[in-house]
Amino acid sequence: MSVLPFDHFGNWYEPVEGRSFDDYLAVRPGSLRSTVRRKLRAARQNTHFKLVTGDADLQDGIDDFAAIYQKSWKQAEPFPEFTENAMRALASAGLLRLGLLYADEKPIAVQFWAVSGGHAQLHKLAHDERAAALSPGTILTALMIESLLREGGIKELDFGRGDDPYKQLWTSHRRQRIGFILANRYRPAGILAIGQARLGSFKRALRGAIQTQTEAI
Repeated sequence: MSVLPFDHFGNWYEPVEGRSFDDYLAVRPGSLRSTVRRKLRAARQNTHFKLVTGDADLQDGIDDFAAIYQKSWKQAEPFPEFTENAMRALASAGLLRLGLLYADEKPIAVQFWAVSGGHAQLHKLAHDERAAALSPGTILTALMIESLLREGGIKELDFGRGDDPYKQLWTSHRRQRIGFILANRYRPAGILAIGQARLGSFKRALRGAIQTQTEAI
């Protein structure tokens, strides 16, 4: 077997042990700080925040989650039952943090976090595009982080997989997650997998070299 490592995905996170929400917000970029403070002032007057952590109100929360996902820019989940069952299992264990934002008694944004061992990880988020003027995603992220830090015991906020630009506003640290391809070099499928992996590595190295040269110029 050939073992080929590759850069799988970036993981953005923020150490927050012993920090309040104000402490956390103080080290965010100025543009985000001003937006959060302005939007939160308005949100407290015309929106309602709900946090589901256990079996109470869980079914309503799951239904609202599904409704928001359908109205968002997100592609339909290939296995929607997985997300629902994951939330139920986490709720039973006391690890679920399902945040919902409502306007006029209708859900407009949702976030699904899991908390364990001082680690809070964001798994899914979505908002209703028709409510974009309210910045529901920004408001709910701020309210969720404020709630998590108020809860206490949280050492790290983890924004999951991917280098989405918005994550760099809410966090300042990045981990590179590494994947491995295991391929039988004596089989046609294995030879193909090895060739594709090496070609991908070459292309990434070439793009990096071109970018470095361009920046130098």
